[in-house]
Amino acid sequence: MMCNEAGGILDDLIVYRFGGEKFWVVVNAGPCESDLGWMKRQAQGMKVEVSGLRERTAKLDLQGPLAEKALQKVAAGNLEEIKYYNFAEMKIAGVECVVSRSGYTGEDGFEIYFGPGNAKLVWDKLMEAGKEFGVKPCGLAARDSLRLEAGMLLSGQDFDEKRTPLECPYAKLVSWEKEFIGREALERKREKGVEERLVGFELVERGIPRLGCGFLKEGKKVGIASSGSFSPTLKKGIGLGYIGEGLSSVGSEFQVEVRGKPIAAKVVELPFYRSDG
Repeated sequence: MMCNEAGGILDDLIVYRFGGEKFWVVVNAGPCESDLGWMKRQAQGMKVEVSGLRERTAKLDLQGPLAEKALQKVAAGNLEEIKYYNFAEMKIAGVECVVSRSGYTGEDGFEIYFGPGNAKLVWDKLMEAGKEFGVKPCGLAARDSLRLEAGMLLSGQDFDEKRTPLECPYAKLVSWEKEFIGREALERKREKGVEERLVGFELVERGIPRLGCGFLKEGKKVGIASSGSFSPTLKKGIGLGYIGEGLSSVGSEFQVEVRGKPIAAKVVELPFYRSDG
């Protein structure tokens, strides 16, 4: 996570280290420019060069339990050697790439980075290599249902600068033994305690929750949904949202206001679905 001085979450991101002095930061698309500006401002006065690679980088994701087998057909390196959230530099379909074992679906898979001029070539080769494994293009709506089932947060929706890691599952990622921007604010908040927490919930009755649906308890608003959808896997309405600390434990019951109608719901453990792959 990258926080501001108040402990608010600017973005959740991945940092890859290429040797001792080169680091590659992968941010979310929405806050990309603001993230870059923030890093440049923090780097002032330091012997650090910060530059953006967005316009010079294309990325394709290959996700699913058979992703490794499909990608291995066109990969020059051994994909088995890449551990989760690690990366390697290798050729894919003859193109120099950075390949990381990561993704936004909850399944095993890879994110592949390369020069944008080779995007069509890499796409075509991946689709061809994946035919026998059932590889198909996936749109954003389908991917969003997958990331939600996996309990993965959406930048700018499930968190923003007004939220801190202490209010969501990212609390376990805070390294209190290290110095970082926003630490003092987070320490004060930790001592005081949070008023709301991000939880996963499922509807007990028929309905589909959406972003902005209110949470009700005995007719009073006690929170709000930050994500919501129908789960194709679980065949029920699920979502994420911020609710009062007193109702944030697994099993707590409340209602979600869907199109003006209160529907019974309960807090459940995250992720909603866990892949066996």
